[in-house]
Amino acid sequence: MAKECLLPDTVGGVLEFWQLLGCEDAVYYVDDIETCSFTAASAIVREDNDYMADYVTDDTGRIAQVRLDKVTLRQVL
Repeated sequence: MAKECLLPDTVGGVLEFWQLLGCEDAVYYVDDIETCSFTAASAIVREDNDYMADYVTDDTGRIAQVRLDKVTLRQVL
């Protein structure tokens, strides 16, 4: 049986999780709009359903982008 992996349910928790993954230099997108990590984390926390971000790596394997394509900015603003 696969283990379930859930993101934290606070903005600070999501930011800490991303830091552990090495996302400090990543570019964040919400619905294809570039945004800051705080806004992206806020979008995850406000999402009604469980949400998993898409992590795009560069040629060296480091996380270059965090994409939240199913979350709308209207939920954040």
